[in-house]
Amino acid sequence: MVEAFFGFARRPFRVAPCLDSYVPIAGCDSAVEHSVRCVLRGEGPSLIIAGSGLGKTMCAMKIAHALQDRLQVVFLASSPLCTRRALLQSILYHLGLPHREMSEGDLRIELQKHLSDPKKVGGGVVLLVDEAQTLSMKLLDELRILTNTLCRGKCCVHLVLAGTLKLEDTLAHPHMESLNQRIVARHYLAPLSHPETLRYIQRKIELAGGNPIAVFEPEALEAIYRASDGIPRLIDQLADQAILQSGTAAQRPIPASRIGAVWTQLHQLPNPWSAPHDLPAESIQEDALQTGSSVEFGNLDEESLESDEVNLFQAFLEDSVEQDPPSQGTAGRALEPKVSSGTIDESFRQWIKELNLSAVQLDPSNHAFVRAELTAKRSPKPVASSPSNPRTTPSLIVGESVDGDDRDMIVLIEEHEWINPFAIR
Repeated sequence: MVEAFFGFARRPFRVAPCLDSYVPIAGCDSAVEHSVRCVLRGEGPSLIIAGSGLGKTMCAMKIAHALQDRLQVVFLASSPLCTRRALLQSILYHLGLPHREMSEGDLRIELQKHLSDPKKVGGGVVLLVDEAQTLSMKLLDELRILTNTLCRGKCCVHLVLAGTLKLEDTLAHPHMESLNQRIVARHYLAPLSHPETLRYIQRKIELAGGNPIAVFEPEALEAIYRASDGIPRLIDQLADQAILQSGTAAQRPIPASRIGAVWTQLHQLPNPWSAPHDLPAESIQEDALQTGSSVEFGNLDEESLESDEVNLFQAFLEDSVEQDPPSQGTAGRALEPKVSSGTIDESFRQWIKELNLSAVQLDPSNHAFVRAELTAKRSPKPVASSPSNPRTTPSLIVGESVDGDDRDMIVLIEEHEWINPFAIR
């Protein structure tokens, strides 16, 4: 009923990839063309990288369609493969060969027997792997080993991988160097531009037998582009739901407001491009009171609220700091933290002093960084020590972990020959 209302012979926008509604766009056409060339000339594996919804599966289906009359095509898609045995079973299944109740060795022998027979293999076998980023490195390496199979001096196994950026990260691993070197074509699919989005929508409507002008208003096409960011899957989703809702309401052509309503329904959020920012404040406040929500007005750039001074670092200290300066010991002389003038910001210097921590110099070659314990503990406990590294530049900020635990960090402010430490946990 909905398709008939708009004059469609079939549903124009399908979420699932379908070759009947394939629209040639620059990125996909280039990826398909070069991948087919690499297979037919035996150049080596090709790679298609794209984010979600940008057409990886459609490209793989188009490649399979272009090669199915010349070679045996094994299209591995949506198959959770975790072991070499499962991978070999999937390949043999698509080739129509025995694969049940066989060990990994028997599966490999069965596949090699098929590949070594020119009468059976014909022009070769193409392994098309969609969502290849889900494969482990050992399975990707197994595919590489299969591409080394020769028949009459020619490669009889060709490989095309399609996946997200995670696949490229996996291939960049040192263990994947052998496969990564063999890849001769890399294609990166990007979102559609504004003109490409308009042509994409119009062409899909034409393929379904409809009139693009009678289906969407120009403002609605603009709204689809803004809402989808040029991602084909989101374009299909928005257009399909808009046609469904408008057809049910007998509304034609589809206005931009319908696209906003569809976007809100799908995401359960107000659409960001057509929000009523120009409504008066009184109207917004009245609506908020009726719905029971709260509305706050004010300029975020203005600090109009008064707040009490809060010590943000108090929660990070392990325990309270001893107010009285520690007594002198035999190992060295305890000093009050001191900072020379003119090298550190005054407010930061004052904050360091308020922490009431100390630095103890044990000998010319070592420093022990100490923090005052509770009043009952008269002698401070060293929490870290390291050789002294003389520096010519005053006022350096240094971070040091305690006992190899990065959650305890000693931050040091070096001023000439003395060190003023404070600990952050």
